[in-house]
Amino acid sequence: MAAVLTVSRAKTQVSAFALTAGSVVIGRSKTCDLQLDDPDVSRKHASIREENGHYHISDAGSRNGVLLQGRRIEKETELKAGDEITLGPFVLTFHLDAADGASGESEPATRFVSAQDIQNDLPGRKVSKKTPSRLCVKLAVLDGPLKGGVFEDWSGDLTIGRSLDNHVVLLDDAVTSYHARIFEKPDGYYLEDLGSHNGTFVQGVKVTSIKLGTSAKIRIGITTLQFKIVDKVQRKKLILRSVIASMAVLLLLFVAKAMMPDDQAGPLTQQGKSLFRARNFEEAKKTYERVLADYPDYAPAREALKEVKAFIEADVAIARAVKAAEEARFNDALGIMETALRMAPAYRGAARMKERIKAMSEAEVAYEARNWTDAVRLFKSIAAEYPSSRIVSQRWASASAELVAAESLAAAQDHVQRGQLELARKALAGIPAQSVSHAAAAQMQAAIQWMEGVNRQLAADDALPLRQTFALLQKEQDPLKALNLSAEDLKGRIALRLKAISQKLTLEAKEKVRVGQRAEGFRLYERALEADPTNAEATAAAASIRAVIRKECAGYLAEVKRYESLGQRQRVAETLKKILAAGIPGEDYYDFAKNKLAGMKP
Repeated sequence: MAAVLTVSRAKTQVSAFALTAGSVVIGRSKTCDLQLDDPDVSRKHASIREENGHYHISDAGSRNGVLLQGRRIEKETELKAGDEITLGPFVLTFHLDAADGASGESEPATRFVSAQDIQNDLPGRKVSKKTPSRLCVKLAVLDGPLKGGVFEDWSGDLTIGRSLDNHVVLLDDAVTSYHARIFEKPDGYYLEDLGSHNGTFVQGVKVTSIKLGTSAKIRIGITTLQFKIVDKVQRKKLILRSVIASMAVLLLLFVAKAMMPDDQAGPLTQQGKSLFRARNFEEAKKTYERVLADYPDYAPAREALKEVKAFIEADVAIARAVKAAEEARFNDALGIMETALRMAPAYRGAARMKERIKAMSEAEVAYEARNWTDAVRLFKSIAAEYPSSRIVSQRWASASAELVAAESLAAAQDHVQRGQLELARKALAGIPAQSVSHAAAAQMQAAIQWMEGVNRQLAADDALPLRQTFALLQKEQDPLKALNLSAEDLKGRIALRLKAISQKLTLEAKEKVRVGQRAEGFRLYERALEADPTNAEATAAAASIRAVIRKECAGYLAEVKRYESLGQRQRVAETLKKILAAGIPGEDYYDFAKNKLAGMKP
């Protein structure tokens, strides 16, 4: 089973080293299989031995020792996938390749790996290929630990992160275990940040989720990746056109005449160059063509004509790029500008235009990522150079409005945290319905209205609504979520208010009992217990009153039976009414008297 050591220093990967079989010596000496050049590393510091697919590390008599997972080893120890070996300032991470490395051909026991080797040997899930089509999707690693690697034509999600079960494994401390993913939708490919610690950047702008254009550059930690979608059919057509054009040029050179007198061609060529420097490319082209019509083999005019034609073609390409940029097709515009620069590498105007369009592209990325601060800053600077650009002015105005809306939303949130609900409501009122912040603002408005209702409940003496609100706050999706507030504080306030209501009702009940209104006092004690079931005084008083009432009702019931036996119907009815007056609704004596009285015929 093959294995790989990744070598890091100061938390940055500096190399990778593949282990296949035999024994590897690690140390400062150039004779070591893996050289680590630092004074804290001994000349022969450690060795790693492979046996039947298992790898063992031992100290080779080093001065500073070998640390495995932070502990110094005293004897040969077997390595496990993910183990970290510390030798001086270096950290070597041991990775096992799950694939069988045997191929039937002999390999050296150890070797330094190339970029392609790293791509093939480092841990990580291999991408499954999708069904072939005319579009080729590629993710190329421009720099970082996997520089030179290419992932292409994958099926499903392509995951990126530090964990070894990603497709693209970036062994970099700035990268989260599961950092980002690239996935396909019907309208194209998208990049999504998976809640990473240090963020994911496209064209230099921090994003959470965005559609990827061709040639988009992605930065994760110290690694830069470039995403490309290539139309294979179109690329073949371009290559064929290029070959045909090259053959035509060679044919023209072959049939050109060999002689040309410099004394007549020189002045006209200089005139053409003056027109060229004045950016009058068409007139310069006509001048060079006039020279070559008479003197076809005059090299200065031929080279100058070639250059001016390239600049004219570049101008046409620039016009197309500007049009594409005006239509917000920034990736197309950048591709056209790259073509223009290949036509005329010395055309500084084309290089400046590419930078301007790149700035537009970065601004658009910020806009799509809803990074309104950066979007406003970038579109403002672009608008200064292109005041007549409709798309730039629209994007600038839209981003500015969204920035104001986002700031209003943040201000409202701050007011809510301070308990200033009226100020929060005013801040939210200024967010227009077409803003992307409007939905969040509407949720916050509804939550504020609910909170104001709760405040009115807290000011009243009715326990039932407060208990219902308390029960709602116990649920996972309570209304305070929209205000980014914890329910614990409000639950505490409600609990205190319910206790206060319970105490107030207890005092009122005691007064009713004192003046002889025992039944009314009992009902108040029950309300007090509804507000606070832990009210010990109300519990005891209610139980005492219930016992007295039941005893009194039992006496009345005995009288009812006696009057019935004597046939004194009127007395029976009067005594039953006494039970209703003294009894507790819902209890047996009360219900008996009520039903009995209702069944008696007039």
